[in-house]
Amino acid sequence: MSAKTKKMNERTPPKNLKTLYYVLCDRSTGRPKVSVVVGCHDGQVCRGLSICSDSEFREGFGFVERDGYKIAKRRMFRAFNRQENTGSIIGDKAISVISKVAFPKDTSSTVWLLFFSNKSQFNPELLAYEIKGLNNGRLA
Repeated sequence: MSAKTKKMNERTPPKNLKTLYYVLCDRSTGRPKVSVVVGCHDGQVCRGLSICSDSEFREGFGFVERDGYKIAKRRMFRAFNRQENTGSIIGDKAISVISKVAFPKDTSSTVWLLFFSNKSQFNPELLAYEIKGLNNGRLA
């Protein structure tokens, strides 16, 4: 399989994919900082994250939500197609951003650490918010 074909496959969603899209905001500024796309298909769940650092926050434009959505969605597809976690989050800028993100109050610190382990996540532990969103049919 060529690199181009492999890359295209990572952008192709499974049929009948249920998805949920949301953003996590900075606790102090309220600015959107992390785009999240969760997908569910045939008992498998995947999550894609896109982290917007302060340097990427465009002056006059702010957070460009569609860019974060596209990146997070592509990473979610990658997790489905590879069936593994990829893209470890290790950079100082990324860690700085995620340390300031507001999470739902019922999120434990262990879940929070696992949530930000990888940018593409295969069968992650879902937040209560994500389970509710996928089950209520709020689809992206």
